[in-house]
Amino acid sequence: MSELTQLQGPEPVSVESVFRRVYGTGKLVNCDLKEAGLESAVYDLAKRCGIDRQLIYSGTVSAEYCRKTGLTRLVRIALNIEEYVPDLYARCRRDPAQIMEAAKEMSAVCHRYGIECVNANYRLATDAFLDTLEKNRLTLSAWTVDDLTEASRFLQRGIQGGIENVTTRNLRQVLSMAGRQVRK
Repeated sequence: MSELTQLQGPEPVSVESVFRRVYGTGKLVNCDLKEAGLESAVYDLAKRCGIDRQLIYSGTVSAEYCRKTGLTRLVRIALNIEEYVPDLYARCRRDPAQIMEAAKEMSAVCHRYGIECVNANYRLATDAFLDTLEKNRLTLSAWTVDDLTEASRFLQRGIQGGIENVTTRNLRQVLSMAGRQVRK
């Protein structure tokens, strides 16, 4: 028996099956594009499945292509900061003040292409970084916020404070914290 036939677990899930399952729910689907050039193909598939107005793109997204094709009007885009700020993490490690420069650079990129949300690792999202985005009328999608203290900080800041999304592996705990904050 080959190694492949010995593997156990769930069958792979296709993007189309996810799109069809989401149809009619009104839920948004974040497509974290891992390769360049997928923007139109994913949109076309979503349109065939009837969920073209429920898409969020993050990952390897060409802001220029999305602007030229009109996808920036059709798809919510959370533009990945590391795709647009050269040597971002190395710069920030050498000089933490570079985080603010990155926020300014990213704000300019987003405004140039008509994008309203920055997707970044939560470690970059100092209060000053968030304030810079907010002053530029941008929101943040923070990934991967597994530290519950940090998740709480983002939840407390909330959408009025420029937080659009928090991605976490600790979903139950973060949802529980969010529920407690809503009830207060």
